[in-house]
Amino acid sequence: MPSLSHTIRKFDRFELKYLVPLTVAEAFKNSLRAYLLPDDHGNSEGSYRLASLYYDGPDLRFYWEKVDGIKFRRKLRIRRYHAGGPLTGDSPVFCEIKQRVDRVTQKRRVLLTYREALRSALRAEGLLTRDPRIKERKKPGLKRARKAPTYTKR
Repeated sequence: MPSLSHTIRKFDRFELKYLVPLTVAEAFKNSLRAYLLPDDHGNSEGSYRLASLYYDGPDLRFYWEKVDGIKFRRKLRIRRYHAGGPLTGDSPVFCEIKQRVDRVTQKRRVLLTYREALRSALRAEGLLTRDPRIKERKKPGLKRARKAPTYTKR
């Protein structure tokens, strides 16, 4: 996958959220248009659809940490930003670990293909193991893939 960057990127941000009337929000958004450029990954207006696949355990730990307002919590997800086209194994997606420490949101992500992202996530959960039908290659210093070393002690 030569065109995708496998660099892990980290973002920190401090969020303040306000409850404002819809008319005020629209006026604020319109006033910002003079200073912003449309996202070139989106359509002609700069918008795009977004799809996220969140991971959690059988005990729904990540969900309950959010509901209970735990100050240090994290979530794992695969996120795809797209302006169109079907999702395939070669579609670029972000594997993200998003965590919150008090009021600071931190996000670490890496760009992978959808196939690689699923493989990584499943392996981390122990759900993807080696296919026993595939013959392992011989390792250096061993007689076969898992046999004793070829050297002898004198």
